[in-house]
Amino acid sequence: MRFLKHLFFAGIILASFGLVATSCGGGNSDGITAETKISGPLGKFFEVVDKNYKLNTDGMSPKISIQIKRIAEGGPKEASWSSEPTFNIDIMDADDNVLGSDKSSVVIDKEQLEAIFALGVGETATLTFKLHGQLDGASKMKVSSTWKEEKEKSEESSGTDEDDSDYSDSSSSMSPDDDSSDDSGSDYSSAYEEGMRQAKGAYDEGRRQAKEAYDEGMRQAKEAMDKGMEEAYGKAGAKAIKKLSGYDKAVKDYEREVDKAWNDLGED
Repeated sequence: MRFLKHLFFAGIILASFGLVATSCGGGNSDGITAETKISGPLGKFFEVVDKNYKLNTDGMSPKISIQIKRIAEGGPKEASWSSEPTFNIDIMDADDNVLGSDKSSVVIDKEQLEAIFALGVGETATLTFKLHGQLDGASKMKVSSTWKEEKEKSEESSGTDEDDSDYSDSSSSMSPDDDSSDDSGSDYSSAYEEGMRQAKGAYDEGRRQAKEAYDEGMRQAKEAMDKGMEEAYGKAGAKAIKKLSGYDKAVKDYEREVDKAWNDLGED
């Protein structure tokens, strides 16, 4: 009866506290295999190097560094705010269930992205992702991409037009009929767009940092919960309580819901 009483109270504790725990997981000890083809617009120019990759679980969030290889000329020239050329990764188990994911940022990962865009055909560069999710059983990955090519072409065209205007007929530019308000309107519009781009970059970076802090806090909470149960009931007793109370399943279900809500929050 005493054990059942302890089990009852442990169940209450798990229901109220254990559900806010999270676990990074270690992935497959044999490594994570990569699908070389990158889906999306950047797949015409780049692919993932075929090799087994390892998860790095030393930090607050698990990371994975992959090798990107240029296979054709073309594509983005820079990590532009407006055209947003990015790579996205999904980490999956053997049954193709997505366990964790991440998306590169033209702000935070600007240096890595532009190193990739500057590659010659056949050359490779590294891109690191910080993953979110329960990664136990991770065995393979897929990489996709996004790129608003028309935005980049529009910027290039606009830049050419501005350069050409510098060499326009001086008599026309000095005409008394000119209305300088058109130029002012263009300047205000450009300043507004740049301000919005900076705001979005700051938001993305803040969101990434907040998620890392959340993951670390939840990891510490789970460790404290596990340690407390083992001290109270021993390792065997804690394991039995977890099994009987459905602790592990509850934690994983909670993690999936949190990751889904977090990803939904980041969608435009």
